[in-house]
Amino acid sequence: HCVGQVLDGLEELGLADNTIVVYTSDHGEMGGEHGLYQKFCMFDPAVKVPLIVSYANHLPKGRVTSALTEYFGLYPTLSDLCELPAPGRTTLIDFEGACETMDAESFAGCVRNPDGPGPEAVFSEHGLRSPISHYLIRTERHKFVYNDGGSCHELYDLENDQGELANFVNDPDVA
Repeated sequence: HCVGQVLDGLEELGLADNTIVVYTSDHGEMGGEHGLYQKFCMFDPAVKVPLIVSYANHLPKGRVTSALTEYFGLYPTLSDLCELPAPGRTTLIDFEGACETMDAESFAGCVRNPDGPGPEAVFSEHGLRSPISHYLIRTERHKFVYNDGGSCHELYDLENDQGELANFVNDPDVA
């Protein structure tokens, strides 16, 4: 309902054809999977986020892509869709600890052509700069989670184990 109000407002103001609308979230949420009811883990329900990109008369309507994307890619994607140069910096104002360069790729190709390929792998992190940080690299088929200072690392075969129940990190036949 609320998204509809925003879209109706853009239409009423004559801005709908020249406005990119992005619906997303900063994280997913566990809904009891693995006995968890929060976001502080690297299982798919917590890592995956909703992402809808709409740009009237510029992008295909009602299409879904299965390509992998990274949240980091949102800034370069919006720059790409606006036909602006790719961002070189991560911030407009420097602050201590900020990355100096943009290390993210645009996924505008996937937005323009939902049947096209995405990147071979994507990255995610949680608890950066904390004593127990987690890093994830994921391909279409596999997910590896490096648990720095925490529990054992994890390796999942998502093609055969979509629920991420079998950790193969110590299996020499898989790893």
